[in-house]
Amino acid sequence: MPELVSVLLSTYSEPVKYVEKAVNSILGQSYSNIQLIIICDKPDNQELIDVLQNICVKDPRAELHVNEKNLGLVKSLNSALSFVKGSYIARMDADDYSLPDRIEKQLDYLKKNQLDLVGCNLYNLDPDDQICSGVISYPETDKLLKKKAKYSSPLAHPTFFGKKKVFNELNGYQNIHACEDYDFLVRAILSGFKLGCLQEPLFNYRINPNGVSSLNKAKQKTSFYFVCKNYRAGKMITESDYEDFINSPKGKKKYDGLNSYYNKKAQIIGETSKSFSLQFKRLYAILSSKEGFCLFWNSLKEKIFVR
Repeated sequence: MPELVSVLLSTYSEPVKYVEKAVNSILGQSYSNIQLIIICDKPDNQELIDVLQNICVKDPRAELHVNEKNLGLVKSLNSALSFVKGSYIARMDADDYSLPDRIEKQLDYLKKNQLDLVGCNLYNLDPDDQICSGVISYPETDKLLKKKAKYSSPLAHPTFFGKKKVFNELNGYQNIHACEDYDFLVRAILSGFKLGCLQEPLFNYRINPNGVSSLNKAKQKTSFYFVCKNYRAGKMITESDYEDFINSPKGKKKYDGLNSYYNKKAQIIGETSKSFSLQFKRLYAILSSKEGFCLFWNSLKEKIFVR
């Protein structure tokens, strides 16, 4: 038998159709020796639980674990790690989906290049499952990824694929608000693990306007600032370090500044949108009448043809 790959998927309140597609995209992989560990972090989401239980009955490679109460993504992923049986671990988000040969190609790429943790390129999806971007690319080599990590996250979290020992030696994820994936990569780098990125788009990532990063950007950016600052200094932080910073005057000042910036940005965008909407309504009112349309057309002809 080929080596077992354990896939970690945590779900909360994503639409059932999204979760089904995400789960089936793993169970339908060309690489079949898979253990899919599903953590439901919303124990009262009975509709979703029923659907997932039915999937697990049909395909024993999938197993469902329901948290007794809401624990959040980090604790749910760390809980999933306790059920891992495979030599390799892959991540999967509940509202995205993987292309059919993702696992096979990432495993082959990791082995051939003697790497410890890899990602892959991807496409962005809109809520209607339509691809809304060109290929989103990440650096390929260990050297370039470590360089990129100095200013942004070098790999997309749901595309992670790595050796089990990476997750074991790092003791899973740390509770760094909306930034646990970047912190994980930084600790992997500082621990001497080799990274890579398969330059093929093998993943469809759904843009979620209601996601944590969209709704709470100020705290996420504050978290990123602290992890990134320490990475540049060659320091691996602990959860205690993070909590001390977040609760310090400097951390609060950083958060307040970012929060003010994002609130003003949202206000400006909203006002611009309202202004555009008002102008459009005025234009529509003019063009919808015969006299207004003639006036508009004659004015347009003057601008184009009269010099």
